[in-house]
Amino acid sequence: PKPSYAHNCTAFQGHQGLGTFQALDHLFEVNEAYWASPEAFLRPLERLLASDDATTMKGEDFVRYFEILPAAQVTFPDVKFVIADFPSLFGTSRGVRVRRWCQRYGWLLLWSLGLNVGFSTNHGMPHFWDAFNQPGPFRGRSRLIDPEFLLGPWGVNVSSSDLDAFNASWRLLQTKRSAPLPLRPADFHFEWTALEAKLSPDLQIAPVRPYCHDLDLCIGVTRKGCLCKEGTQVGTPSESMVII
Repeated sequence: PKPSYAHNCTAFQGHQGLGTFQALDHLFEVNEAYWASPEAFLRPLERLLASDDATTMKGEDFVRYFEILPAAQVTFPDVKFVIADFPSLFGTSRGVRVRRWCQRYGWLLLWSLGLNVGFSTNHGMPHFWDAFNQPGPFRGRSRLIDPEFLLGPWGVNVSSSDLDAFNASWRLLQTKRSAPLPLRPADFHFEWTALEAKLSPDLQIAPVRPYCHDLDLCIGVTRKGCLCKEGTQVGTPSESMVII
């Protein structure tokens, strides 16, 4: 990272700093030591224990994460769902291609407002370190399920009103994008909030939680419980614990 970001490269322990999904508790200590900041541990712990509605993130949270290094080739059948960026894709031709791509392979498609700070994505310009300096707060678990993609093996009934509201919002934003003046982050936030209000609360989904019965089949939590491949399993958290 850039020298202006506090870090301690000598704290990285090489292979001892690696873990698996079944053994990763020690990585919290490694991450905290590398970033030379107690917030590298306290912020993930705060998000873990907070309710879904209370979770917010700062720019630096997007940099201090655990990176996954697959030890085998990841194939398309291993993909459970796709998250699409609302400001750059919703109501666009590229967004249509993303939806067709997900339909082709049977992936569930989620939409997220993301950072929504006006970063350009048209030319693939990286903004990894730019995100660090964004003050936030950002909503950490704000995702919407594309209603068309629940018409499969998810055991969820989708109302025609949800489909109509989603398609109407798509067409509206498509029209607004064709205006001479480019849309601003405030415009995308307004359209996102309006879409959230129009859709059923059942289409709002947070990341999967430890109490879901099968982390391989479940992809997130709605107000009815864990959303899993064979249907929605009602579940409520009983206790969250991290062992360091």
